[in-house]
Amino acid sequence: MNNTLNLQGERLRLFNPITGLDNKSFAKVKKNVKRLIHDLQRGKMESDSKKRSTSNLCLA
Repeated sequence: MNNTLNLQGERLRLFNPITGLDNKSFAKVKKNVKRLIHDLQRGKMESDSKKRSTSNLCLA
């Protein structure tokens, strides 16, 4: 139960600043959140981080 309350608090801390955004900025946030959720559902986050770490090694 305590974890649920903490999670709700985290959501509110993120939500309150978002509600003060203008329409254009809000649309950008919404688009990025949808993309992140989609990526997480498809498992891309893990593969993208592997690609980034590999490309960082090539740059070094």
